[in-house]
This record gives sequence, C-alpha cells and structure tokens, in this order.
Amino acid sequence: MKGSWLFVVLALGACGEVLETPLDGPADDGGGDAPPDVAVRGPVTVTVLDRTGSGAVAIGVPVAFVDPDGTIVAVEATDGQGKATAEILPGGSATAVVTIGNGKNATTILAIAPGDDVVIGRTNPDQGTAGTFVVNWTQLGGANEYVIFGPCGFQGSAAAGVTTRTITLRNDCNPATMELLIQARNTSNATIGFSSKANIAVAAGSTTMGPFNNSLGFTGSFTNISRTTNLTMTRRAPDGLGFSDSITKDVSALTETTASATVPSTGSARVDTTLSGTQNDSQEIHQRLAGNASTYGLDVAAVALPWINAPSLDVATRTITITADATGTSGDVPDLVQTSLSWRRGGATSYSWVIFGPSLESITLPALTGDLADALPTVGDAATGNRVVAYDADTFAGYAAVREATGAAIVGTFDDSPRGTAGLVRISTSVPGN
Repeated sequence: MKGSWLFVVLALGACGEVLETPLDGPADDGGGDAPPDVAVRGPVTVTVLDRTGSGAVAIGVPVAFVDPDGTIVAVEATDGQGKATAEILPGGSATAVVTIGNGKNATTILAIAPGDDVVIGRTNPDQGTAGTFVVNWTQLGGANEYVIFGPCGFQGSAAAGVTTRTITLRNDCNPATMELLIQARNTSNATIGFSSKANIAVAAGSTTMGPFNNSLGFTGSFTNISRTTNLTMTRRAPDGLGFSDSITKDVSALTETTASATVPSTGSARVDTTLSGTQNDSQEIHQRLAGNASTYGLDVAAVALPWINAPSLDVATRTITITADATGTSGDVPDLVQTSLSWRRGGATSYSWVIFGPSLESITLPALTGDLADALPTVGDAATGNRVVAYDADTFAGYAAVREATGAAIVGTFDDSPRGTAGLVRISTSVPGN
C-alpha cells in the first residue's frame, strides 16, 4: 500500500507459545506435581531498511522491543548493519521509529517470536536494464501498428511495414522463459489480430512469432454477490501487465452477473475482479487461468475476504478499533493485515505509524517513553488518513510465512501481483477511518 498509512493488527497468541521447565528445577524431589510451564524469552533481531526503498540499511534507528503484555523490555539503536537485537517473549512486537524533520514514522511488527530475524521496510523493484531481446513477426494485411507485450507489460510498438523490434528486459521482470504477445491494430486503433508465443527462452536472444489469429470471446460469471455496488472484471494476458480488456457492471441490486470481453488466446492469463463496497470499502481478487480459457467463474462468497469496517483511534488509550464483516464472504483469516494511520501536528509536522500483524482485531499501540513518546498520536493532532488492508495469497501459509519480511511480501506478491507467482491473490481494503 502506498503513502503514509498505519498498518495495525492483533493476534498476539498466533505464533504459539514455547514452553520449558523453570531453570531452578523441580519444586521438590519427591515426585510431586511438576512446576507450571513458562514461556521462554529469546532473541529477536530486527533489520531496518532505509525508507527510500533503495534496500540500504538504516543506521542509528531506535527499535523498541515489547513483550505481549505491553512491557517495553529494551530500546536498541540499529548498528552499522542496520540491526538491533533484544530478548522478548513469544507473541511480542518490535517498533522502529524514524525521525523525519520534526515528525516521526513508526513501524511495528506484531506477533513475533524468539528466533525471528525481522526486516522492517521494503526494497523497490530493480528496474535496471537486464538485457535486450529481438522479436520478429510476419506482416498482417490491414495493420497500421503492432503493439508488443512481454514480461514487463508494454514493450513498445512498431509502425505498419515493420516486422522486427528489439525490446528491453528489466531486472525485476527477467525470467528464464517468457511469453510474448503482439496486438495488430488498424487505422481506427481497432484490434485485427493477435500473435502469441509462450515458453520462449530469454537466453536465445531472439524469436519469430507465429501467425496472427482472431480474438477470443471471454465471459466471466459471478455468483453470490453481496454488499457490492459495482463489479469490474479485467482479463489480462499474457500476465498481469499484459493486454487487458475490462467491463464494469452495476450489481447494487444483483446477487449474480456475467461480464464479457474480447481478448487474445495466450499461454497464460489472469482475471482481476474488483468489488466496490456499499460503504466505500473494496475487494480485489486476482486469479490466474489458462490463456485459452473462454469462460471464468467466481463464487464471490466462497473466495472474498471479510469486508473491513472503518477503523477508529482512541488517543487516550492508544487503541485502534478494527472490526470486520464476514457475511457473504469466505471468512478466511488473511496472511497479513496492515493498518495505516497518519496525522499532522501543529498544522505542518507529519507523523505516521505502520503496524503489521496476523488478524483483523483491535490493537493497542506500545506506550513509548522518552524521546520516542513523540511518535504517539496526541489530542489535538489532525488525522490525515487511516485505513486497514488485509492480504492473502495461495503461496503463503499464513502470517508465520510473511512476518519476518512483510515488505518483500507486499512488493513481490501483493502490490506487485502482476509479476508474482501466486495463482490467487486477495486484498480487502477498509472504509477510511478517523
């Protein structure tokens, strides 16, 4: 998610509890009852990345390590490798606070456990040049322009009479094999044919496309729709950045609908479904399918994540209330929840807080002290936006699979799902809150 959002979640017991016998040994030597099990405190390492997204580490950033009961057990500054380490109990959290001008940006990772090596921050995709590739094709009668799509989406165009084009591949979308698509358009910019070729070895350096074919009729069927005003279906090929055709339907009074598009037949494709909720909330469902499929079916109630209500912040108790409505949805617990909060103080100084966690439940911000206390919202601050976003992908096995690298999960799978490998990505975004 872009911008200065505060991402918040709570399910501190989600990581489980590690138990052992107390270090002082049994309560007696007479074979009586064993002492109660206790949670084991252990080290957690946090690496903070520079907020520019360059991937460089941030040095000297204070990190507060917090036990599940809210006790701050240590505040450590990141070292020359951008790392800070302290011991916490299972289910604790870590909060990094970065000073920007007179304001502060805080990021919290909830429900972590001893042994975790957590990265706070994200690295933007590397869009540097990986190399070039030559695409050849046969002239199509009536064509006025050829538009080329590849692993980086739009790869350029060529005028009538041209039958070759050198495309540039970027580091962030440079697979070993790729699929290419050429759209031929007439003088009215209408499509008159497509040429698609899959499993092209990038190392070969060049390829010749096959013949141009007619478009494929494509129909999506959507059932068990609720709490939705508009539904938009977008069919993309050869991947999430390729050629697309979309249609929006008013479903405010419908529980099912169909949508049709004219698309190319390709090796692979993706359908993006966007649901606009009745309360200015929304859902996205991204699903891959065979590129020659002419139909698609989505049972919305079986797939959609819960709808998220507007979050609210109680400054006095530092509590963000988060609730969700699972009616007419799968009710699934997402892999990752992030809730964002941003505000201004004194009319000019900007603050934000980002918290990542495993479930759609209310949370209490840690009671930071000393210089870090300035990062907490106070009475009189002017809220500039907050929102909760839930993410889920079939390539992750819950929060445990993403909590140590939330930024990488968002960049590589959720926000960047056009180039990800997930077959199904789901995103639910809340009503704006205060």
